[in-house]
Amino acid sequence: MHRAETYRADAVIVEVWNERVARAELANGHRFALWVPRRGRAAGFRLAVGRRVAVDFTPCDLSKARMAVE
Repeated sequence: MHRAETYRADAVIVEVWNERVARAELANGHRFALWVPRRGRAAGFRLAVGRRVAVDFTPCDLSKARMAVE
């Protein structure tokens, strides 16, 4: 995903499925699947319930997002 083609938002992790996938929720109550990119795993990022994260959505599919790693 190119940065110009994505929407960035802040979310809270509500459920962890495994070390790479979780369910997150936006402030308006919208829930979606969250994927951690390989860069995030390499940096030692751990998913935890209640943790706030920045996410990138594509305009076409708001049911899944990628965690934004700077």
